Amino acid sequence: MTPDAPSPSAAQFAALFSLNMMSGATYSAEQLALWLNQSGFLRITVTPLEQAWWFDHVISGRKP
Repeated sequence: MTPDAPSPSAAQFAALFSLNMMSGATYSAEQLALWLNQSGFLRITVTPLEQAWWFDHVISGRKP
């Protein structure tokens, strides 16, 4: 879940969803990419989705 959503309502929805999950939290796309890198993933890309309101990024990487 990312707090850098394109609208206040999308960010609030992400935060509320996380609060209802055990140990839920929100993380930036950059933080998630860093964790992928630290886990050994390569060629990590963060692609913003312009038309989405809930999932606002696609983060991908390759594990050698």
